[in-house]
Amino acid sequence: TRMIEHGRRRAQAFTPARTTDRWAEVLFDHVPRMASRRITRWTRTLPAPLRSGVNFFLTPPSTYELRKRLGHGLRCARTHLRRTTTAA
Repeated sequence: TRMIEHGRRRAQAFTPARTTDRWAEVLFDHVPRMASRRITRWTRTLPAPLRSGVNFFLTPPSTYELRKRLGHGLRCARTHLRRTTTAA
């Protein structure tokens, strides 16, 4: 079926070689670039909760990170709504 074929095509992006290349790119390119930014060095001096907020607003998150945060927010809201509607 179409879903199985899509899964097979999608699986090609997760070969050991491609995963290794992606991790190498993140660790040796993205992380050093982020660590060298002045804002990153400044936020390291802040307490952790404040640092998290500052980083959220000052550094633009990736599409993946936005999707992850939105999903987390929606799951928390759904859990909260379930608790309030079952308690009533």
